[in-house]
Amino acid sequence: MASTDTATRVLDNYVGGRCGRMIEMAEAACAVPTTMQGSIIEDVARNVDAETVRQPVGVCAAIVPFNFQAMVPFWFLPFAIAGGNTFVLKPSEQVPLTQSLVFGSLDELDLPPGVVNLVNGTPTGPTRSSSTRARRPSRAGGSRVAGPDGIS
Repeated sequence: MASTDTATRVLDNYVGGRCGRMIEMAEAACAVPTTMQGSIIEDVARNVDAETVRQPVGVCAAIVPFNFQAMVPFWFLPFAIAGGNTFVLKPSEQVPLTQSLVFGSLDELDLPPGVVNLVNGTPTGPTRSSSTRARRPSRAGGSRVAGPDGIS
């Protein structure tokens, strides 16, 4: 527990107190086992039943902007891994430290190799963000402040 408290304090100091939102998203993702349950509705029409089956989709990815470097990745990351998917995150090259600290804490969870992946580097354009290898890619941005392709 001490390492979690320490990591939270360090991140809070670095990102200006936004760790609370990260924690809220992680807590909300704890409900995934319940929300992932399917359902069966019998006799929606004569001799017709409806069944909902929720299954992992594979690789999920997020490319996030510089201005909410702590909160935005946690809109996706905990839900992706709780749903049985792998997750690839490409943070803004302007503020890579936040996610480096977060992924350092995630290493303590002993997840299998490749479940969560951090990809740092140069600006990412629309071609990479629309790769078909990630079944659920997501991007945030798209203003004049963030840049012409929405990635800072």
